[in-house]
Amino acid sequence: MLASLGIPEDRARRYCDRIQCCEYLLVLKGKDEEIQNAEVILKKHDINYWGIYELPQV
Repeated sequence: MLASLGIPEDRARRYCDRIQCCEYLLVLKGKDEEIQNAEVILKKHDINYWGIYELPQV
């Protein structure tokens, strides 16, 4: 499922492992400016394990 969101397979496996350890996966969709704002917030709160991915073209 995560691969359909453009997340590389190795990263998707790590995310699934973290979910199984009762951690959260947050998926956001937005314009470039909105994504940049989210990036600032993540860094401000020391959330270090995240990525920005492009949705595959259908």
